[in-house]
Amino acid sequence: MGYEVYLLYPTEYLSVDLQEVLLKFCGLIPWQAWPDNPKMRRSVLLVPSLPSVGLTITFRDVNVKLSECTLFIGSKQFKRTVGSHTEVKVKRMDRARLAALHDALFSVIHSVSREAPILNATIGFESSSWDLSIETINRICMSTSMACYLKLPYKSIPSNPWLAAVEALV
Repeated sequence: MGYEVYLLYPTEYLSVDLQEVLLKFCGLIPWQAWPDNPKMRRSVLLVPSLPSVGLTITFRDVNVKLSECTLFIGSKQFKRTVGSHTEVKVKRMDRARLAALHDALFSVIHSVSREAPILNATIGFESSSWDLSIETINRICMSTSMACYLKLPYKSIPSNPWLAAVEALV
């Protein structure tokens, strides 16, 4: 299992353009591209006071109206960065390191949403998924337990009790 950031955007916005935004405005350092799969690449996110974070970036069409960009942090990479595997209960994780990682992820999300038409961003473990209910549009969402542990102000999502809206996108 890994940890992911899901960015939902309109399909008419090209994944090539979103990838350019990620690399130009978000401080991601390009590392490896897959020539046989232009919708996937690896990059590095520098986080102050933590080891650099390796991300796998993938793009896919969800349906005819929505596309998704996923920034994936594998379990081993998550452990190197935060100090715990993704399978460990959130309350047992190092709060300071987890907060530093989330600050960096929020920064990436805000930078992207200023340059691209992002509809929704969700941060969570790989087994969780995005939700585009009316309550989550133009919001950054994450699990309620993670928001509580990080002491972030949040609004519960009635249609999805485990999900919390923590910030506006822009």
